[in-house]
Amino acid sequence: MLVNLNKVLIPARRDGYAVPAFNFNNLEFLQALTEAAQESNSPIIIQTSEGALEYMGLDYIGGMVKAAVKNIKIPLVFVLTL
Repeated sequence: MLVNLNKVLIPARRDGYAVPAFNFNNLEFLQALTEAAQESNSPIIIQTSEGALEYMGLDYIGGMVKAAVKNIKIPLVFVLTL
């Protein structure tokens, strides 16, 4: 489930846990991140770089993120780091 940053950071601060952020550059790494988050029932922040955006384009990155979150139930935040 794709959510905004407040949806994961407010509960984390209140309950005293961290929310990790991971940079991905390909589909396989994105799949591994979302599967691990689902298995551990832990919200995560996924992000990609300006270089990855220039290389893959927003349509491909957005499509990968949309596909990755389709079958997970945990909160996930997507951030494009520029």
